[in-house]
Amino acid sequence: MFDLDWLGVVWLVLIPLVLFIIAIISFVTIPSGFVGVKSTFGKIDTNELQPGAHIIMPFITKVEKVNVKVKSITYKRNRVTTKEQEWIIYKPAITVLDSRGLPINIELTVLYRLLPDKAAETLIKYWKSWDEKLINPTIREVVRDVLWSYKAEEMPEKRQEIATKIKDELLKRFKKSDIQITNIQLRNIKLPITVEKKILQVQEAKQEAEKQKYLLEKAKVEAQTKVAQAKGEADAKIEAAKGEAESIKVKAQAQAEANKKLSNSITPELIKYEYVKKWNGKTPSTVVWDKWNILLNLK
Repeated sequence: MFDLDWLGVVWLVLIPLVLFIIAIISFVTIPSGFVGVKSTFGKIDTNELQPGAHIIMPFITKVEKVNVKVKSITYKRNRVTTKEQEWIIYKPAITVLDSRGLPINIELTVLYRLLPDKAAETLIKYWKSWDEKLINPTIREVVRDVLWSYKAEEMPEKRQEIATKIKDELLKRFKKSDIQITNIQLRNIKLPITVEKKILQVQEAKQEAEKQKYLLEKAKVEAQTKVAQAKGEADAKIEAAKGEAESIKVKAQAQAEANKKLSNSITPELIKYEYVKKWNGKTPSTVVWDKWNILLNLK
């Protein structure tokens, strides 16, 4: 009797516990930024589970939570020592050859994401290693295809052009795939030391040429300024001389006009009048005689 009661208690506790566990594992929660990919006896269902709670068949159906957030893959010469996270991947810099076979190291970052409605198909093709099997080799191939047509020394000047070509080619490659490229950043183009030295020498020579050109232009401007100033001073002196000459000319003309008017005003009648006025009706000989008589009387 005691044994039967003990077994009853065990079953009474065990059955609800088992049912509770089954109920728990029958629910699966897909977090935001993920989709769920179901597999039943190893067969993947192409209908993805959206974020939220879902009921599944326990022990029969498995759910793989697939990250569909934007992820980053960065190619660097000196790999960072921080621990990688699921959405951040670090790879060695991509080594490519230029048009003459010189080795170039390319550092860049690519942002991408797995399309939510393509997650199941991607897992069918590549399973969990889809980043390594699809993203990494395609990026390396595109970078090599773009840069082989450039010479090493022209790459720094055409950096923006190269970055645009890499982005356009990656977008073209992944246009009809399960991957969406969101952004590409060309971080660095590391050239061979000999090429860098040559580029530095060319830049220094170019800067010196620009400096000499600037000094020459400055000297020309200063010379033109001095010539303009000298011309201005000369023109001012000429104008002053012209003004003075014009003033003298005007005065001379005025004097001549005055003399002419004075000459025209002296008529014979005026001369006669002045003559009579001066001698007061006497002749010159009479005036002389009168003065002589006065002198004799004084004696």
